[in-house]
Amino acid sequence: MLRKTLILTAIFITSLLSFQRGVLSSTNILNCSKSLETSFNCEISGVEAFDDTLIFANDKKSDLSSQIFGFTYAQDPFFEIKIDNLNKIEDLAISDFFNTFVMTTAFDRIDLKTDKWDSFNVILGINKLQEIYKIADKSLRSRISEVLKADYFKIEGIEVLHNSILLGIREVGKSYKKFDYKMTILELPFDFIDEKIVLKNELPKIILNLEEKNLGISSLKYDPNKDILYILTSFESDTAEEMSFIYYCSLIDLMQKGEKSLKVLENGMGFPLRLNAKAEGITISGNNLIVVYDEDRDFRFRKNYEFRVSMIELTDFKDD
Repeated sequence: MLRKTLILTAIFITSLLSFQRGVLSSTNILNCSKSLETSFNCEISGVEAFDDTLIFANDKKSDLSSQIFGFTYAQDPFFEIKIDNLNKIEDLAISDFFNTFVMTTAFDRIDLKTDKWDSFNVILGINKLQEIYKIADKSLRSRISEVLKADYFKIEGIEVLHNSILLGIREVGKSYKKFDYKMTILELPFDFIDEKIVLKNELPKIILNLEEKNLGISSLKYDPNKDILYILTSFESDTAEEMSFIYYCSLIDLMQKGEKSLKVLENGMGFPLRLNAKAEGITISGNNLIVVYDEDRDFRFRKNYEFRVSMIELTDFKDD
């Protein structure tokens, strides 16, 4: 039934954007820790690609594994980036325009009387000078709440464009116990001053707001070569298995008012490409999408300190 719903949604909001199909070409298992420590649980929440490097985020803070780490083809294949005062990183982005690396937390909890949960309400940047700086803090939360008209929300996606940041909202509601899954994207305009992203003092703008039962945004990735934004979503339910789907839309259409040209990525048979796990991060490498999974305490395919990475080969085709 879900597959039929996804197909109908894609057809309903379709336009002249060329169709894409994806083939799951490989899935590999990687380790979260350089020391090969095995006593912690790896829960990957984001991925980015830069030159010959893949960068990952682990949303579980641990002394045994950095929250940000990566692999490169250089002599030392594993590296870590130590980030203080940051909890539960949800997504990563590397700006193609400013050589800036950005990461966001969920903004899903706050204590107005103390700074107890401030580290859950942060967007950080690392510029080409290797300076780590704060782009947003808990003051952003009230502006997002005002726009969404909700006390509770959860950010799980981020992307940086040439003059704005996009945030993917997965959950919206009254509390973490009472919410709806969403495919909502907010736009936050910024200035670039002294090699740093500085958000403008404006309310975020809703540029996409869709709802499919139990389906929410997990990650965002923009391809400037195709002018396409990829929207990774995952399906969660207490009564059904977890699964994930990838939507895409041209940035021009996404920014326009009215109907959006959103489509679901299809497999070689023309059906929605279904990933049979909860996908958490997406990025681009050449003509491939790279997807990572947060399988929490599901160890059927991995050990607790490992995580899975899939590569999806893309092809364009015309709909006759």
